[in-house]
Amino acid sequence: EFKRVESLKSQFVSMVAHELKAPIAATLGFINILTNKEMKISPEQQLDFLNRSSLRLNGLLNMVNDLLDISRMEMRTNVRELKQLDLRDILKDVINMFQFEIEKKKLNVITEISETLPLFNGDSTELQRMMTNLVSNAIKYNKESGNIFVNLDYSNNYITIAVKDSGIGLKPNEKEKLFSEFFRAKNEFTKNIHGTGLGLSLVKKLVDSYSGKIEVESEYGNGTMFKIFLPIKVK
Repeated sequence: EFKRVESLKSQFVSMVAHELKAPIAATLGFINILTNKEMKISPEQQLDFLNRSSLRLNGLLNMVNDLLDISRMEMRTNVRELKQLDLRDILKDVINMFQFEIEKKKLNVITEISETLPLFNGDSTELQRMMTNLVSNAIKYNKESGNIFVNLDYSNNYITIAVKDSGIGLKPNEKEKLFSEFFRAKNEFTKNIHGTGLGLSLVKKLVDSYSGKIEVESEYGNGTMFKIFLPIKVK
């Protein structure tokens, strides 16, 4: 058991190092160009290099935050601030946060919310991370001028959060590995999409910690739908 744990830890460190190396090397390359006085680059190129660096650094920051959250959950050191939450408000904040990306990709976001949706006793940061990761994926892996359907429903003492996109979808063998840490589907559609493969792993751990479940339905080339089921404790 000790050898198995040591092996897993070694593999994890190797994967983290691999994921860190590429964006750091790219950002360092851009900075070296910008600080090299012998390089004659236009203001437009400077801005492009800065934007690319910012994109990669934001990706690194998101990965570090995901790693910290996963580590806290596995070590059970995360402290929850439980309170009654209106998931309508969290969803609204998440969609507003991605408004620039939605407009840039000309996506149509359609929301359906049950009138009987109850308050949920949870940690607002954790619930926001769940929705943020699902909506972010629906944007990143969608097609230009595609659709995103978000549904909040309540039935049989479960709140359901469903996010469906009209994007590239998943192959059957990719669905099996979807919630593994650092797993990313690799095909002709995803080669230019940045990501760490930690977001869905974190979502799964958060959902499990609330005694909920997550399901995925997908068809390659025809989009993906994630469904989260969170139990409501009936008094």
